[in-house]
Order: sequence, then C-alpha cells, then structure tokens
Amino acid sequence: MRALLVLLVSLLYTGTAYASGDACAGLPGDTGVGSLPLYWMVPFAGLLLSIAIVPMIAGHWWHHNRNQLLTAVLWAAPIGLMLGYYALSAPDTKFGCEAGTGLMHAVIEYVSFIALLGSLFIISGGILLKGDLQGKPAINTAFLAFGAVISNVIGTTGASMLLIQPMLRTNAERKHTWHIPIFFIFLVSNVGGALTPIGDPPLFLGYLRGVEFFWTLTSLWWIWLPTVVILLGMFFALDTVMYGKESAKEISLDDSNIEPLGVEGTLNFLLLGGVIAAVLLLSPVGHGADEGAHKDDHAEHAALSTSQLIASSAHASPETHSDLPQADTEQENTAHTDEAGAAHQETDHDAGDHDHQHTDAKAHADSPTQHHGEHPASTHAASTHGEEADHLSHPQDGHGSGWSMDPRDYFLREIVMGLLALLSLWITAPRIRERNKFEYGPILEVAALFVGIFVAMIPATAWLQANGGSLGLTEPIQFFWITGALSAFLDNAPTYVTFASVACGIDDTCLSANDLFPLTVGESASIMMAISLGAVFLGAGSYIGNGPNFMVRAIAENYTMDIRTTDADGNEVVETVKPFQMPSFFGYIGYAAVFLLPVFGVVSFVVFYLM
Repeated sequence: MRALLVLLVSLLYTGTAYASGDACAGLPGDTGVGSLPLYWMVPFAGLLLSIAIVPMIAGHWWHHNRNQLLTAVLWAAPIGLMLGYYALSAPDTKFGCEAGTGLMHAVIEYVSFIALLGSLFIISGGILLKGDLQGKPAINTAFLAFGAVISNVIGTTGASMLLIQPMLRTNAERKHTWHIPIFFIFLVSNVGGALTPIGDPPLFLGYLRGVEFFWTLTSLWWIWLPTVVILLGMFFALDTVMYGKESAKEISLDDSNIEPLGVEGTLNFLLLGGVIAAVLLLSPVGHGADEGAHKDDHAEHAALSTSQLIASSAHASPETHSDLPQADTEQENTAHTDEAGAAHQETDHDAGDHDHQHTDAKAHADSPTQHHGEHPASTHAASTHGEEADHLSHPQDGHGSGWSMDPRDYFLREIVMGLLALLSLWITAPRIRERNKFEYGPILEVAALFVGIFVAMIPATAWLQANGGSLGLTEPIQFFWITGALSAFLDNAPTYVTFASVACGIDDTCLSANDLFPLTVGESASIMMAISLGAVFLGAGSYIGNGPNFMVRAIAENYTMDIRTTDADGNEVVETVKPFQMPSFFGYIGYAAVFLLPVFGVVSFVVFYLM
C-alpha cells in the first residue's frame, strides 16, 4: 500500500517525475528495463502496425474512437501490467525503479502532449476564414506559404484546421485539383512545422525531454527555408500547368464566385497566444521553462571536445547541476577538468578519449553497478538524481531539495491550456464551428491511440538507449533517413522518441533518454537535427505519418459545393458535387515518393554529407 501511495503521489510531482532513469543506478540489481528481451517490443510494433493496416481492411470498424481506444489498450496492457507490477512489488530494485520511472514519464508526457494538441485543435477550430478567392497558382502558393509559417505558431494541426476549408473553397470551381490537398499535407500539415515544439508533435516530445524551446528554430531554419521554397516552387509550376487545363467555363465560374476574405472568431487568436505563453512560461521548473541554465552552459559545451564533454557530464541536466552543493560541484568540476585537459593533450583524439574513459572508470571503481551503456562519468549525476527520487519517500520542506513549492510543477501548464480551450468553446459562436465543419473525431483518435503508444514504447526506447551503439547508426544522414522512413509508415512522434533514444545510447554525455539536452550541443547536435528533420519532413510520406494528414484527407474527400445552373426551360438546377478526389493510401505514397524524395534526398546530401 505504501508503494502504491508513493507511485500515485509521485505522478503529481512533475519535477521528480522528470528525473532521469539514472536515478535508479545506485539501487540493487544489475539489469534495468533496457535489458528486457526483444519480444517485449512486440506490443509496440503490433500497435503501430494496427494503426497502419486496420484502417485499410476494416475502415468502418476502425473509425469509431472506442475501437481505436480498445486496440491501443489491448496492445499496451501487457507492458503496463508488467511494469506496474515491478514498480509496486520491487520499487527498491533497479528494474522496479526504472519501471516506475518509465510509467511516470509516460503519464506525464501523455497529459502534456494531449493538452497541447487538444487546446490548439479546439481553439483554432473557432477561427473561421470566410471568403472565396480566385483559384490561381499565385494565390494558392501564397496560401501554402502562409500555412507553412503559421504552422510553427499554432501547430500543424491548428494550421490545417484553419486553412484547409478556405483552400478548398478557393479551388472548388476548378476540375484539375488533385494536387492541391496533397501539397497542403506536404507543406502545412508537416514540413512547415519544423521550427518550434508547438509546430509538430515529435518536437514537442523533444521539448518535454529537455530540448530547449528555441533550439529547433535556431538550428533548423536554414534547412527549413530552402526546403519550403523548393516545394512551393514545385507546387507553383505544377499548379500553373493544371490551371492551364481548366476550361473557360470553369475559370468563369471561379471568377464569378469571388468573395473577399474575412475572419470571424478573432478572440481565439488571443487564446492561441495564451497557449504559446503557457508552453514558454509555465513548464515545470528545471525543465522547459528553466532554459537559462541550459543556455548559460551552451557556450561552454560547444567549446569542449568530446573528452571534455564526457568529463563535464554533470552539466548535461539543469536539475542535476542545480541540486549539487556549490562547494562540492566546484571541486568535482575542477577534478574533471584537470582529467579532461590531460586527456585532450593526447595527439590522437581517439586515444585521448580512451585514456580519459580509463581514468574516469578507475576513479569510479568503487561506485555502484552502472546501467548498461552508461558512461562512468555519469555516476555523480546519477546519484544526484537518486537523491531527488528519494524525495518520494522522504519529502522535505521545499527548500530546493524537497517537495517543490512552485505550482508549475503540478500540471499548471496543462491546466491553463485546458481552461483556454474551454474558454474558446464558451466565447465562440456555434455557427463558426459549424461552418468550419468542426468535429472532435480527429483529436479523439489521437488521444485514444497515444494512450497505448506512450506505454507500449517504454521497453523499446529503454532497449534502444542501452543498445543503440550496436545498431551501426553513427552518421546524421543515416538517422535522417531511418527516422524519416519509419515516421512515414508508422507515426512520427514515437519514431522521434525511439531514435532519440538510440542517439542517447551512443552519446556518452546523454545519461538518459528523458533528458535530450546533451544531444543538442557538441558533436551530437547534427544527429539531433537529422532526427528532428526526418521525423517532421517525412511524416508527410503517408496518410498515417502525422495526425493532420488523415484529417485533411477526410475533409477534402467530404467537401461539397452546390453548382447552380439553368436548364432549357429557365429553371434553376442545383447540383451538389465533390470536387476533390484524394488518392488511395498507396496512391498518396506514390505521389509523396515522386515529389518529396528528390527534394529530401538533395537536402540531406548537402546538409549532412557535404557540409
């Protein structure tokens, strides 16, 4: 009972729940969750394959949210029950501790993930862009360019909800429009959102795991910009050809239905700003909101060699750094710096790294058994996290080392997001959501499926972190394409976490896949860039690569318009048509291969191979 109370209370303590898995390093037992046999990854693979295959063979059954939730829960149940059993029955062992920590991370990340996506989805659904412009190539290209930019502000889900209806309405009178929703998915629902954690779900998961909010913007903009420009150029050229095929009747019909753009529900823009402010200002202390410690150390990390980064691994996490007593910290940093300096003087870099690792291992010969794949230099950081985890059983007075007194550590960010979404529902006229054809189905689907995904992927990410070095992935271009390929056919959010765990497993400065900040500095930064771009860009590779893809497909296929004509007797005839026909699952993959693979191939070769 005591263990159960400890587990339940700890779920509320966000700061402690974000402690790395290395909090368990000093506990009895030589094996952790990362040592589980590979068959424990079957539920994760089975769930992802179900998401890909079941809609094609049992579409009517699948599209009920209760059946999606049932599928997710059934696949995740073996993992959840196994980890929960060991977390409650053996919390003082390394495996039991890691099991409990993994479940805590899954719960907290799921709540944060759904709070962000749900609030953006609901609030953006209360903004109506009315009007009907000419369906000319220049106007359509401007639509897509605007969507690519704004997706970084209100998310790919929000931008897709906001712009897909006016985009379809603008081109509804045309006949040759097959390419318009496809490029909308490419640019607005995926590629455009690569610059902020709000932009695309995988980047938000990275933010929840220690990646600074503005890291994606400062690191990826110079790759994002030419990629977007190239795709916009391709679309403009293709749309120009397609527009030239339109008959005079269709162009005349398009010209006769012009209506200036207008906006309703403008107060929701303020609410969207509130969501962004919540992400920036209300993240748990010592995590996303406390970026100052990360930024202060950034220049120092960037200047260090690989051996120095290993020696100063206590800087990898702001929580670890802030918890150390100052005198002890300075003394240990001095000792590590001296070791690193001696190692760095070696002529051969690899030899220097080897000597440094040997020295570090010797210095820590009396330390507890390390996690498989963990660098010895992490011992002090791990023990510090161990002290933090011990607060679950021995809460103190909240003066830095005990229970947090800051409300941000108790889901304040998510609560504010939920209140903003409720406020949007209250202040927005129902007719606005009706005209937007707003439905809760898409966000409920995401919520249902990710219940299972976040739990089922725990053994997979732990195993990859522990064994990532043996997979042969070492180059950024390899991470870009393997992350991208699986993002296209599975889901880019869990794929991002999976390969970030692999990268963490081969980087000695990354002590836990729950703190990815060390991967954003030094030699691993290019790998983290590749993972981020692969997940976001190639999420456009299929309908199931990213949440908004299916949503846009459904809206486009079901879009209708009334064509009013006069028969020979002078009577008005109204014909309801569906002007947009979306390709099949594999047909879309074919279009994505034709248009996206050449662009991404050139970009990845130039960025990750030549530069």
